[in-house]
Amino acid sequence: GGQSLDGARLDDLWVLPDDGQAAQLTADGAPPGRSGAEMIVDAALERVLLFGGLGTDGVLDDTWALAGDPLQAAP
Repeated sequence: GGQSLDGARLDDLWVLPDDGQAAQLTADGAPPGRSGAEMIVDAALERVLLFGGLGTDGVLDDTWALAGDPLQAAP
């Protein structure tokens, strides 16, 4: 996520493993693009949680869980 130079909200997701080689991930049912969101790792449930941010229509107050292989996203 984030914002591009032209102001578009991004919906990309990246992982940086121990080897330092960044890789872009894709998730089925991915949340809409946003900037200024918060993310945390829930190691106990092996998932990442995404909350809020700014979307193209303003402030977002949604929460998404991303987990699994292949990666799935659910509100």
